[in-house]
Amino acid sequence: MNELIITPNKGVGPISFGMTRDEVRNVLGGNVVEFKKTPMSDTFTDAFNDHGIHIYYDSNDTCEAIEMALPADPKFTHKHMIGRPFRELKSTIVSQDSDIELDETGLLSFTLGIGLFVPELEDSEDSLVESVIVFREGYYD
Repeated sequence: MNELIITPNKGVGPISFGMTRDEVRNVLGGNVVEFKKTPMSDTFTDAFNDHGIHIYYDSNDTCEAIEMALPADPKFTHKHMIGRPFRELKSTIVSQDSDIELDETGLLSFTLGIGLFVPELEDSEDSLVESVIVFREGYYD
């Protein structure tokens, strides 16, 4: 697989927002499992577990968000995002978007379309990032 470079508001590596489910599957290859993220989900999510990637689709069946956890290795501004201390990545994101939304499990940058998930964040800002979501504008509306 190509490098997973995060391009804000565009996508990650070879995956771009707006790609159809079939296009994403052709790019990623490998085994895919469809599931509903929540019982209220309108569409199925594609899980590429061998890659550590989940793809979320809108009602038109086009990619609107990409969530990554190990073994995926997404990078933003040349920094590895997963398994790094939250404090370090927070400062990287804040340097490009000072208007982030923080909560007890991470942060969201609506300007960059990037979110960090850190289940242990309440314990310490040195806790490690477990997953990263990259999303198109309007995804959380």
